[in-house]
Amino acid sequence: MKMLNRVLIAVALLTFTALSPVFAEGDFSFENEISTDTYILGDRVNDNRRFGGIKERIQGVYTSKKVDLNANISLDVRGETGDVGEGKKSRAQFDWLSVNDSYFKFRPMEKIQIAVATEKATEKASGSFFPVLNDYVVGLGNYTGNVGVLFKPIEGLSVGAGINFGYLFDGLSDSNDIIHLNFGGEYELKDIGLISVTFNNVINNFGIGAFAKFTAVKNMDIYAGLSFQLHKMNMVYAMLFTNCYNEYSDYINGKLLLNAGLEYKGVEKLTLAADIATNCFIEADWTHDLYAGVKAGYDINKSFSVDGKIYMFLDLVDSSTNGNYDDRYKPSIFLYPEVAYKTGSHTFTAGIKMEFYDGVMGMAFPLSWKYSF
Repeated sequence: MKMLNRVLIAVALLTFTALSPVFAEGDFSFENEISTDTYILGDRVNDNRRFGGIKERIQGVYTSKKVDLNANISLDVRGETGDVGEGKKSRAQFDWLSVNDSYFKFRPMEKIQIAVATEKATEKASGSFFPVLNDYVVGLGNYTGNVGVLFKPIEGLSVGAGINFGYLFDGLSDSNDIIHLNFGGEYELKDIGLISVTFNNVINNFGIGAFAKFTAVKNMDIYAGLSFQLHKMNMVYAMLFTNCYNEYSDYINGKLLLNAGLEYKGVEKLTLAADIATNCFIEADWTHDLYAGVKAGYDINKSFSVDGKIYMFLDLVDSSTNGNYDDRYKPSIFLYPEVAYKTGSHTFTAGIKMEFYDGVMGMAFPLSWKYSF
């Protein structure tokens, strides 16, 4: 992934320079965020790791008629204490640069867009979205690629194709596929919502997905999808809290994946959301087979807001290869209440992350400061 990040940064910079005349007019926004998980309790990997590390994230977004550019760059600094080897009692661990959901989009003609993007910034089927996780189905939620083309032949219709660089960079494939060819499309039904069809890695690991986002109910968005892939790359992925050295995640995957979710914004100050996914309990070896999450947020006034979410991964069928039901995965449960204070261009947040994973509890205390204009 780091290799791909560096390639994308270099390509974006070169393209920006070559096309600098088209940047004469447009809108620009900027955001800088410094965050930390502070002291961590119950680290299940290594008891001598306690500092949550510091993350510096810088994001600049430029939009215009011809060009969109999103440079979202993070630098992590982690720390370890105790015996870390070579006679040292502490050290810092740098995770260099990551480009998150960065992209460069160029529209040479009104109905055609060419893009270079990271995985998270490729074109996604709207119905594959999880409002609690704030993420999409990995794999078949995508219908372009790291290099992709989007065509809008008529109003409401988007057709796309692209190439992802597979296992070489993201490690998500079951084989050593280097190139994933994707394509698909999305159509907006006026006053009803959007429907999408995606085809992913069609050469090596054929997959197809059908998704829908319904907006006909006032103040509510409803998401649903069903996707099939020959191998188990099709997945739902969630990041658990970050300890001071590694980032941990949990997931479900499978050949057949069903997803659904809803988000309600009926009262101006209140937001509610829920989502769920399952691999339909088919070939669920060595993975959870059900995900569920809920989220609630409330704006107390113009300055203060609170929100919280809980999501969990459950194993309801035998996940072992020896047919022993007792070897199924233990539940993973994640809770995250948070309070935010906003004044002018500054936003301060504080919260508690509680994690129950494989029978072990972990806890962290995240803090962040964000400046934007």
